[in-house]
Amino acid sequence: MTKGVSSLWMNLGFAALVAAGPAHAAEKISKIGGIAPLARGSMADGNEMVDGAKLAVDEVNAAVGAAGYKLQVVVGDMGNMSVESVTSAVQRLTNAPGLNAAITGHADFSNLRSS
Repeated sequence: MTKGVSSLWMNLGFAALVAAGPAHAAEKISKIGGIAPLARGSMADGNEMVDGAKLAVDEVNAAVGAAGYKLQVVVGDMGNMSVESVTSAVQRLTNAPGLNAAITGHADFSNLRSS
């Protein structure tokens, strides 16, 4: 083998060893809050919302992630959907480190106004 070909194989082998080693940087995570009712009469809907969000996140993560980030669902239980329960769920989620967005399909402005 010539010196150039030998050097090429050595460099490719070194690159393969480096690539096969453990990642040095921690995986970047982007958290998405899902606010859902997980108690009483709306529990089935809330569970479906959470399962749907997790399914969507799993599909995105399995494909390529989102702009270099893996997504993670963080759930905020708004309980019986009273003003206090919704407010508490929102406060818990907004205090979660790394939360980038929050979604819900079960609250409207009437949940956020006091009577």
